[in-house]
Amino acid sequence: MDETIIYTPADCIRWLEMGAGGLRQDAKATAIRAKTDFADRNLGEAVKSAVSAAMRTGKAVIAEIASKRGEATEFRLHSDHFEIVSMMRNTPVNYSDVESIKKAPGTKHRYHVKTGLSEIKIAPVAWIESGPTRVPIGWERNGFEVPFTLLIEELAARCGIEVEA
Repeated sequence: MDETIIYTPADCIRWLEMGAGGLRQDAKATAIRAKTDFADRNLGEAVKSAVSAAMRTGKAVIAEIASKRGEATEFRLHSDHFEIVSMMRNTPVNYSDVESIKKAPGTKHRYHVKTGLSEIKIAPVAWIESGPTRVPIGWERNGFEVPFTLLIEELAARCGIEVEA
């Protein structure tokens, strides 16, 4: 029986969605302020508020896209192949086709999976930052939170190869 293992971004990806909502609300408030400044004939402040609202709206859209992209990302591990599921497509790869898994030069959490036909990049969907510390969010493996590197280790084991540094 083929039990499929599904890796999805950890639950904290929803923080991006919540952040996008906050940014949208903030942009709306700034746009209202710009409209009020313009009505009061304070043109300089109106222009400044309008530009600020546009920038905040742009940040909200970027956060929303990152959230949607994260939610749509999955790695499905089957008995003989794995699938990379994204917003755009599903990419199946046979374990036997994987030639190497290498850590990208100069990085801690980006990997290149080389097959005979292509190279697949696996990187964190999002990061948690606190001061100088930057940590990738992990995965949920069939509903249980696991570290980011577990996917890479399990993939290497199923392919029968070692991860190259």
